[in-house]
Amino acid sequence: MSESTEEQVDRVLEVNIKAPYLLTAALVPGMVENGGGSVINMGSIGGVEGIKFTSLYGASKAALHSLTRSWAAELAADGVRVNTVAPGPTMTESNDELRPMLEKIAESNPDRRTGSVQDTAAAVIFLAGEDASHIHGVLLPVDGGALAV
Repeated sequence: MSESTEEQVDRVLEVNIKAPYLLTAALVPGMVENGGGSVINMGSIGGVEGIKFTSLYGASKAALHSLTRSWAAELAADGVRVNTVAPGPTMTESNDELRPMLEKIAESNPDRRTGSVQDTAAAVIFLAGEDASHIHGVLLPVDGGALAV
């Protein structure tokens, strides 16, 4: 179990639960007024499976996944779709120092590579578009097949 201070717990929950909750609550009424819309949450495969040393992060993402399903059930009749994209190990400009660890984790993925920002963006674009007009409450893994095995 990771040792986190109360301040760290608060910060993770604020970023991963409170912020999406309040943002969704603020934006959805306008979406409903305009005939619908799409909310896409940024989850993580860490909210689906247990990963060593990520208990706080994983719990916060699991809660976000649960919010997605609840909001999808609540808002579908108003024309608002709510879904989550769940990346696996993903290389970004800001986490390049983690490259060796992320590549090691990704070795167990069926496609044997880390994801890219473009991989995640493609999933978001799909869920935001008309091709996903009948998709509600889905957690879309962008993880190289990690959750499949």
